[in-house]
This record gives sequence, C-alpha cells and structure tokens, in this order.
Amino acid sequence: MDKPLHLVLAHRWELKKVFHADVKLIGFSRKEKEQLEKYGAWMQALASGLLQPYTQEQQRFIDVTKEIEVPISALETLWVKYVHSVNMHKQSETKKIMGMVSKGILSYEQLQAIVDNFSKFSFSDDEKKKIQNQMKCERELLQLDNTKVRVLSIYRGSVE
Repeated sequence: MDKPLHLVLAHRWELKKVFHADVKLIGFSRKEKEQLEKYGAWMQALASGLLQPYTQEQQRFIDVTKEIEVPISALETLWVKYVHSVNMHKQSETKKIMGMVSKGILSYEQLQAIVDNFSKFSFSDDEKKKIQNQMKCERELLQLDNTKVRVLSIYRGSVE
C-alpha cells in the first residue's frame, strides 16, 4: 500500500495518545498494560475505522478485529484479549443492572444514567425496553410524589 502523508500523520497523532482502558486490566501482564497504554489509542482508532490502514500489517489488524483473520502478532493478540475483557465486563455489568431493574430498586436518575450509557453495556432490545418502561414508572411515581407535596403544602397553608 502507498503511504499518503495525511494517513502517516494521522497514525502518528493516534500513536502519541495515551490509551485509557475501559475496564480494569485484571489478568494482563505489566508488559501488556504498557503496550496497551502506548498503542491502545492507535489500535482502537484502526479497529473503529477512524484510521485507514496504509500497510498490509494494519489491514491485517483490521481483519483480525473483524474476525476475518486469527491473531498472530503480539499486538493483534493483545487487542483481541482486551476486547474480550471489555465484552466480558459489559456482560457482567449488564447482568447486575438487569437484576436491579427486576427488583425495582433503581431510581429514575439511575435508570436515566443507564439509558444515557447504553453503549457501555450489552443490553438486548428487550432489556432496553424493560429499562425504559421501569424509567417511565419511576417518573410517574416522582410526579405523584410531587403532586402529594403540593397538595400537602396547600393544605398546610390553609390550616395555618
């Protein structure tokens, strides 16, 4: 592949960024953590399509992220391990949240925060609907509580 200057510069820019992992890197060696910190933003940009490849190795990395190829290089293997770790974390957190939704113990504000961050979890469409329905119920309860407060204020005001 040809090396257009704008792509080379874009890659250099991403390589200068420090990567901040989305999860705790439990089970990663010190060397793997250092490699993720150094190359993670660049690998993420390649994997997401933000960066276009200009070498065969970069194209191969993209193919690995799409599961077209199996990982061979250390960075390919590291990225697959990282993505797996993120996915496992998302599934675990999703399961915890759905347990709390089923028990009805989340406030409207907590449910809103979950909805605002759906992409950080692995909710099915049905689970998303359940969360949104629970949020609607919580909002209606808040409105009822506000109505009670107003009625009590009016009542107390007229009695005093």
